[in-house]
Amino acid sequence: MASAPINWGIETSCDEGNPSVDELLQNSVDAGYSGFELGPLFLLGADATRIRANLDAFGLDAVAYWIAVSLAQPFGGKAETEVREALEILRAVGAEHLLVSDFGDPDRMRVIARSEEFPETWWSDDDWAEVRRSFVAIGQLGKEYGIDISVHPHVGGHIESGREIERVLEAIEGTPITVCIDTGHIRLGGTDSIPLIRRVGSRVTHIHAKDIEPNLMARLQRGDIDYETAVRQGLYCDLGDGIVDWDGFAAALDEIDFDGWVVAEEDQILVPGRRVPFESNIRNRAFLAELLMGS
Repeated sequence: MASAPINWGIETSCDEGNPSVDELLQNSVDAGYSGFELGPLFLLGADATRIRANLDAFGLDAVAYWIAVSLAQPFGGKAETEVREALEILRAVGAEHLLVSDFGDPDRMRVIARSEEFPETWWSDDDWAEVRRSFVAIGQLGKEYGIDISVHPHVGGHIESGREIERVLEAIEGTPITVCIDTGHIRLGGTDSIPLIRRVGSRVTHIHAKDIEPNLMARLQRGDIDYETAVRQGLYCDLGDGIVDWDGFAAALDEIDFDGWVVAEEDQILVPGRRVPFESNIRNRAFLAELLMGS
């Protein structure tokens, strides 16, 4: 099991008020995690050597890195440079997964959890054809660097709803691209993780374990509040306190013989000096340990 910087709301390596690297890693060790996602690429150090040294100092494995790519645009140029840089760092620090999402479209950010009501925001068939070409190219880079590439359905982009997850599974068919299941993001998009895990099977190689507070989800779905407000108020709650069927989730992982990383994630908005994320990080690891290992 692993932790991740988003549990503190860390989105860039230079945010004012970020907890120190030592605080993040020590808290994760104290909680009992064995791995840590890289988060912002250089959060844990200015280069791969320093990143690896910081993780080694706490006995933690490097787990993965998440990157947003404009998948419906021709892949190359800056996007390819950023993907290659991430792959180089991952290979150098001994991590195995690059997680790829489409994320950050302003129109989609405004309709998180209700995107199916706004067809004008959907990708066209031509867009989806470009998405496939992008994944073919990114998959080839993954093979070149020896890194698993996983598509990560994510709110705020064009791979959120059940319909869009179906389209992306079609787009990656015949490629080496695998799947990251984020139990919270796909639930906001209307998809239950359990049947999706069973359907995708061995192509599920990475898990982001999130839970969702139902009342805030309902308000978000009605358009009563925006996404940032919902997150700030606790949309992503401690694992076990929300609507995810965790027993069913664990059973589905057993059925597919899943042996990859399960990363506890409770997305936050960064509040400098706030101690609650440190406490939740410990509780979430204890929850997953009991759920997945019975201890």
